[in-house]
Amino acid sequence: MEITFLEHNRFLLKFFHSVDRDRVLESGPWAFEKSLLVLAVVSDNDNPAEVDLTWCDFHIRIHGLPIGKMTTEIASFIAAKIGRLKDCDSSKGPLSWGSFMRLRVAIDVTKPLPRVLKIRTVLGDEHTVTFTYERLPNFCYLCGKLGHISKWCDSRFQSVVCPGENSPYGPWLRAVGRGDSRTRFPQIREPQMQPPLARPRFTSRSHQTPALV
Repeated sequence: MEITFLEHNRFLLKFFHSVDRDRVLESGPWAFEKSLLVLAVVSDNDNPAEVDLTWCDFHIRIHGLPIGKMTTEIASFIAAKIGRLKDCDSSKGPLSWGSFMRLRVAIDVTKPLPRVLKIRTVLGDEHTVTFTYERLPNFCYLCGKLGHISKWCDSRFQSVVCPGENSPYGPWLRAVGRGDSRTRFPQIREPQMQPPLARPRFTSRSHQTPALV
């Protein structure tokens, strides 16, 4: 893998095989020093410095639904409310999910993390569901946004609520088990294994300053 600095907090990563690139993308989200790295594929017609880096895939756990409501239809509905559904952990029915549903959803990282949602079924049943995130990097307990912590949040000067005191955000948004925030990429193939014409690329941005990877 080759890394080229483009501009402030933006880098171009070149992989020597599409298998490596896809494995990194599917294993995310990634972080550097606990700050989110946003990855996006770059095509031959794209300018890497202008590629949109506002969406990132997360494995999100959906809590609070009765087991009979854990369906792919409900999963798709919830995902559409908070982002873009990329994958369901299972399509075999409610018993395969257990106590929560697990979805892979692309969310807008410029907005506060979705944490709760009220839904109503076609039968009129109302449910309040909550979200936890696997491999969740640093985020602000005041505004709920990724990219900074409460200490550096602008809203700190406007709010009388201190982090941890009736704050709507906190460490409980981090899912326990199955995923973590390790930053180690999967083993990458060496350049000599690169076919002559295949050089998959994608660009990344870190929400930390500086971000050296």
